[in-house]
Amino acid sequence: MPSLHHNHPEPEERSDVLTWTPKHEEKFHAMPAAWKPLIARAKEIQQALGVPDGQFTGPLLAGSAFNQLVNGAYRVPTTPRGVEQIEETLIALVERGRELLVKKAEGRKTAQTLAERFVMRPEYDEVVDCLEDAEANAEDALEERVVILVGGTRCGKSAILAKLISANKINWRLRATPIMKRSYKKFLIGVGSALKLRDLKDSTLAALHDSILSKLEKVRGVLAIEELQSFSPSALEFLKTLLNDTQVSLVISMLPGQFERMTRSTGEDMQQFLGRSVGVVKLKVTTELVADFAPRLWKKCPHAAELQELLAAEATKGGGMSLLRDVCRDA
Repeated sequence: MPSLHHNHPEPEERSDVLTWTPKHEEKFHAMPAAWKPLIARAKEIQQALGVPDGQFTGPLLAGSAFNQLVNGAYRVPTTPRGVEQIEETLIALVERGRELLVKKAEGRKTAQTLAERFVMRPEYDEVVDCLEDAEANAEDALEERVVILVGGTRCGKSAILAKLISANKINWRLRATPIMKRSYKKFLIGVGSALKLRDLKDSTLAALHDSILSKLEKVRGVLAIEELQSFSPSALEFLKTLLNDTQVSLVISMLPGQFERMTRSTGEDMQQFLGRSVGVVKLKVTTELVADFAPRLWKKCPHAAELQELLAAEATKGGGMSLLRDVCRDA
C-alpha cells in the first residue's frame, strides 16, 4: 500500500525521536542501527492506534517479543541473517500498522485477538497461581514445574493460553500436530520453532536436542504445549530432561480422556512426569461463567437463571464455549 502517510492523517515519521522511554535504554540504543527507526515508527503507530501489543503485531510477531524490542530486552541474533530477519519483520510490522491506521480512519473495526475476547474465569487465576508455585520451585531448583490444563473440545483452553501469553506469563507456545505423536524429530522441531531457533529441518536429532537445551539452560520461562494428545516415550523423556536440566516450567493442555489415560498409566516414566505437577486445572462451563459471558443480555431476560443453567448443561455435553458464544450472539 504505497505512500499511505501522504493521504492519511497519521503521526509524523520520526526515526530519531522516541515517543516512549525504553526500560533498558542502553541496550535499546545498542541494538542494530537498522532496527531502531523501525521500532520507533512501529511503536508510534501502535500508540496512535491505542491497541495492545498482541493486537498490533498480529501474526507477524509475538506481542511479548515486540515488547522486548521496544524496551531493549530483546536478545539480538548472533548471525547476520538473524538480524536481517528481524529487520524484515519490523518493516512488515510498520506496513501492517499503516494499514490499521487506514482502517481506523475509515471507521472499520480491527479484529480483536483471542486474548481480548477472553471472558475472565476462575480457572485463569488457578493457572496463574500454579505458575507462581512453579516459579518458586524453579528458584529452589525443584523439578515440580508442570501445570496441567484439562478441558474438552472448545472449552476455552486456547483462550486461556492466549490470555496468559498476552500477560507475559507464558513465553513460548507449541501447537502440536498429529505427526508429532509419531515422529520424535518433528516434536523437537516444533519445540525449536516455538523457541525461534534456526536451521532446524537439516539438524540431526542430537543437534536438535542440544540446541534446545542450550537455549533453555540460559533462561527461565514457561513453555506451553497445546493439543499434543499423546506423548511418545522419547517426547516424555525429553520433557523430563527439561525439568531436570533447566529452570523452565511447562503448561500442558489436554483433553479429559487423555488426562484419565495418563493418570491410569502404570508406566514409571509417566508416573514420574505426573509427579512433577504443581497443579491440575480442569475447565468447566458453569452458570456463573454463562452469566459473565453476556451480562447485558441477561439483564433483559426475565428467565435468566433458568436459561443460564440450561446453557451451562448443554455446553458441558458438547460444544463448550463455542456453543455458548453462538447462542448468546444469536440471542
